[in-house]
Amino acid sequence: MKKNCPFCKIYKKDILKENKHAFSIRDKFPVTKGHTLIITKHHEGSYFNLNKNVIDSCLSLIKSHKIELSKNDINIKGFNIGINVGETAGQTVDHCHIHLIPRRSGDQKNPKGGVRGVIPSKQKYSATRLSINKYIKFKGKIKIQNEKKLQDKKSKGRNMWNFLKKYDGKDVDEFINDAKLETKNSKKGTYQDSNWWDRELEWNLERGNIILK
Repeated sequence: MKKNCPFCKIYKKDILKENKHAFSIRDKFPVTKGHTLIITKHHEGSYFNLNKNVIDSCLSLIKSHKIELSKNDINIKGFNIGINVGETAGQTVDHCHIHLIPRRSGDQKNPKGGVRGVIPSKQKYSATRLSINKYIKFKGKIKIQNEKKLQDKKSKGRNMWNFLKKYDGKDVDEFINDAKLETKNSKKGTYQDSNWWDRELEWNLERGNIILK
């Protein structure tokens, strides 16, 4: 227990659930209804200093509350789980706690990006803001740099290689237009959604596997 720590002085009546190493309370300034804090019983500022037993206790409470909240409110369609570690990351109470925030359809106009919102300008991304747009300035032909790696690649990323291979020696403009169309038509929530194509393209460009001349 640490003097002046608000989480070391929680009243029993405010505790929702507890186990050996952790307890939970409702956030006094909730982001959404049901916003819950999972707090370690032992005073520790950083999540990264917790041992496995304490972490397991916290996770157990998170799962328990997730089940209970979902059962009691059918409008809950998702959750955000967040931990602030350090003042720079937004931690205001120097006692490790985990936020469990229920999400309902319409509670935010565009929730895409979720926890990326800790940097507001980085939260939202879409097919119209893909990294491929940074390469429109290039003119000329595409050159695949590593044909053997393209053939040997055994992962979901291989689809990206196969996509790129079709454009070896072709105009960059043709590739960019088709890449945009590919991201637009990809199923939301699958590994081939716009974010996946964006990451794969960036990865290959950064490593020189393809060159836009």
